[in-house]
Amino acid sequence: MIHAKRIFLIGARSSFGIAHYAAYMLGNASKNVFLLSSSAEDRYDRLDDISADDMVILVSYHRYYQDTLDMAQYAQGCNAFVLGITDSAFSPINPFCSEILVAPNPCTFTSYVSAMAIMDALILAFTQARAEHVHDILGHRMQVLMDHGVYAESDEG
Repeated sequence: MIHAKRIFLIGARSSFGIAHYAAYMLGNASKNVFLLSSSAEDRYDRLDDISADDMVILVSYHRYYQDTLDMAQYAQGCNAFVLGITDSAFSPINPFCSEILVAPNPCTFTSYVSAMAIMDALILAFTQARAEHVHDILGHRMQVLMDHGVYAESDEG
């Protein structure tokens, strides 16, 4: 992840929340992070120049969304590194991924607790590997947000 020119996060339907969270958190640490909904009309336009220098992180769970599979196949065909986070070693995204991280869903309903734990671990590793760079970016962003009244100070100091 730290060597990728760009990092694209893709999730759809109920998996979109995990991709959105990761894009927000990673986007606070780096300017090369992009969130794509696999259902967005411009998804292939935004990936048109994807290459082996880029990384795609896909989140896909049971009732696997066909567009997510199609985007995984497209990214693989462009030689991008594709990391899949999914619920099973038999997930249909697996053949299109360079690596997969299996985050099982042991519940009778779809639970993303294990997927969020994996995503948090990836975010933590990424930010630790780029600690100095991340510190500079976050310091600047926090100052801009404070200057524009986005956050309020507490009276406790």
